[in-house]
Amino acid sequence: MKTFYRVIAVALCLSAISSAQTNFIKNGGFESWTNNVPNNWVTDASASTKTTTAHSGSYALKLNTYLYFGIAAYPGAITQYIPVTGATFTLRGWYQLHSDSGDAMSVTMLASKAGVDVGAGDKRFTTSTTAYTAFTVGMVMDPNTTADTCTLLISMEDNGSGTAHVGSYAMFDDLVLDNTTGVASDDFARPSSYQLAQNYPNPFNPSTEIEFTIAQQQHVSLRVYNVMGQEVETLVDGQLPQGRYKKVFDASRLSSGTYFYKLEAGSFAQVKRMMLVK
Repeated sequence: MKTFYRVIAVALCLSAISSAQTNFIKNGGFESWTNNVPNNWVTDASASTKTTTAHSGSYALKLNTYLYFGIAAYPGAITQYIPVTGATFTLRGWYQLHSDSGDAMSVTMLASKAGVDVGAGDKRFTTSTTAYTAFTVGMVMDPNTTADTCTLLISMEDNGSGTAHVGSYAMFDDLVLDNTTGVASDDFARPSSYQLAQNYPNPFNPSTEIEFTIAQQQHVSLRVYNVMGQEVETLVDGQLPQGRYKKVFDASRLSSGTYFYKLEAGSFAQVKRMMLVK
């Protein structure tokens, strides 16, 4: 759910990948499943559904919105922790997005060396497509570094309203991660927009991560409220430079229920909802 990141990717044809290149991902075609969970991926059954609407082979991954105690919610993210070697990485694959009310999905990569973050890449998908469409995500690495692990995370996101929509779903297939030259941009280091991401995991117990981006240096606040509008936690309250951030919210002392978190930076303000289940 990382000192954070967003990289704008360009679409390339997956068939152009040389067969000599190494695919670090295991089960990138989602052909192998156990109890409705794709093998080699970390998730739960609510986050992953086997679909026969595949780009190739028999199956693909489908992420559905689902009802949680009568409230529409996004599935938890699906993740793979991948041993890698090299100084740059590129993720390629195919996706469909069936979006209700502007909901989105995202693919995030984080590279690390001996547990220290050394690079990241991310693409947020906002345009619906009913046919499988190629995508590429590049990695921005710290200078003169190599990685030994890459964390790949796929998740659904709301349209900024803090509300999930039951009609939204996404599908992925034929994912390839190799150490060819990545498609990178300064959007990772210097984001041009403000954004508050959905917390992960959600629902959570007892802690969750909240990501956000700041387009310019200014005073920033990130606060958590209960359903009565009472502030229960201040996560950020001070000057932050332009960049991407992650904060951990520990709700060990709080009771189960719905909470809201609000990001304010200059004239920008956004609120999202999360659920604590103990």
